[in-house]
Amino acid sequence: MQDVQAAKLDQVKAIIAPALANGPIEITMVGDVSVDQATKAVAATFGALPRRSGAPMAPPLAGEVKFPAPTAQPVVLRHAGRADQGVAAIAWQTTDVFADSESAARRVVTDILQFRLMEQLRIKFGATYSPSADGQCLAHIPGYGYIAAYAEIPPDKAQLFFDTVKQVTADLGAHEPSADEFERARRPELDTLEKAVETNNYWLGALGGRANRRAASEAGPRCASRLEKVTPADVQRVARKYLTDERAWKLIVARSRKHV
Repeated sequence: MQDVQAAKLDQVKAIIAPALANGPIEITMVGDVSVDQATKAVAATFGALPRRSGAPMAPPLAGEVKFPAPTAQPVVLRHAGRADQGVAAIAWQTTDVFADSESAARRVVTDILQFRLMEQLRIKFGATYSPSADGQCLAHIPGYGYIAAYAEIPPDKAQLFFDTVKQVTADLGAHEPSADEFERARRPELDTLEKAVETNNYWLGALGGRANRRAASEAGPRCASRLEKVTPADVQRVARKYLTDERAWKLIVARSRKHV
């Protein structure tokens, strides 16, 4: 945080300018275009640039990008806004998309976590409007992935957020979700994927950056196949494996004491 606040524009320029001037260029093209058309278009534009000597950026090594260590007490950041404005967040490290076959199960776990937090924190307690859960398992950073939950919530209700998350995740680890809850999480993922693979935007994301990473094994039919094979028992096992209090990194954002 302090490094970001102290950063200067000239420092950013010093990092970016050499890459813009001499770094390698990767081009991803999707849509209704033939190989011949794409070749001619690139040759007349990027291909006409002077030859670049910059070497391709090496992909990160395992362990080079680190997830924050678990925290017994939440990290606290301060703001200068209203006293009733705040944030509570929690995250658990998982792993990358290639490390195992659990990435689809982690997606379903994340969706069920979202459902349950909405039911508890918004509907039951009225503590926040839209608690959310998110999960990432990256293709280009070895070993890096996470599941996280977040809520904009008054600071005096932050403990309610953490207590609710603890109760929900403990139940997920102790019991399989019901058949109805399981399908409410998995079916939209399958439907979304089925529609997404028909769009150019999806394939831009799936194919971009392939010069510096392995092919995205989660793309298209393979991802759908993994989701089809996920079971409620997989959801329980993955929740029990990752969503524990001793693995959690926690954060609270609250008003600065000097503004109270």
